[in-house]
Formats: sequence, C-alpha cells, structure tokens
Amino acid sequence: MLSGGVASPTDRVDSSQFSLDEIRAAVEEADAANIYVMGHAYTARAVNRALECGVRSIEHGNLMDASSPPVFLAHDAFYVPTLVTYSALAEHGRAFGLPQASHDKGLRRAGRRLARARDGTSGGGVDCPRLRFTRRNARAPAA
Repeated sequence: MLSGGVASPTDRVDSSQFSLDEIRAAVEEADAANIYVMGHAYTARAVNRALECGVRSIEHGNLMDASSPPVFLAHDAFYVPTLVTYSALAEHGRAFGLPQASHDKGLRRAGRRLARARDGTSGGGVDCPRLRFTRRNARAPAA
C-alpha cells in the first residue's frame, strides 16, 4: 500500500505508507526475482513517488492530478483504475461486513470521483488518453 485506502478505517487516503527507500527496496527485490511491483495508490503524490521509484503498475489512482500521466509515460508504467471498487462498496459493502465509517468514507470518495467522471475525464479528473489501461485476465492484442 503506497497510500491510505478508501475504505480502511484508520488511515487517511491521502497519507503515504512507505518511505522512498522502502519502495526502492521492494522494486529491487522484485527485479532480482524477474517480476515487477504493483502498487496500491490513490493520490498523485503516492502514484508519482511509486513510479519514480520503479513501481510498474498502479491500482486505483483515482485521485491523481495532471502531474501523473507524464510520469506514467516516462516510466512506461501501467494504470489499473479498478473503478468498480466504488460501486461494489456502495452496493455490497455493508452486507459483507464493511464498517459503517469505512462505507461512508468510500461513498464520499465515490461521489467526488463520479462527479469528475461526468465531465468525460478519468483518473480523478485527468484526461489520460495515452495511458495504457489494463484489464485483468485480458489477452494480449493480436500481432
């Protein structure tokens, strides 16, 4: 977790969770194993710090700003917006035991995210047409 979570009850979504040295260490160890690091981050600060340290894929990123797309492109990184998270939390969160405070926190964030989505932008209100969006279990395009 590179930043706080939307539904986590005890951390702020805008907090940074790891130091730069810790992120770099994770990237170094992953590289030694011939794999890459995927990071959980919402804000531009958390996203950009991770990418600058070598993280190759960002999950969520819903609160990034215009500073993030150039960093993705510079590092040939992936963005996995997982937009379904907000609707799933709203629809099923309480039934699956999500605490009321976390549910409310997620809905507040979802409202801001959906308001930005209505103006045709993505990634927290940033137009990101050149970013590579990934889909789980997607096949590679035909050559």
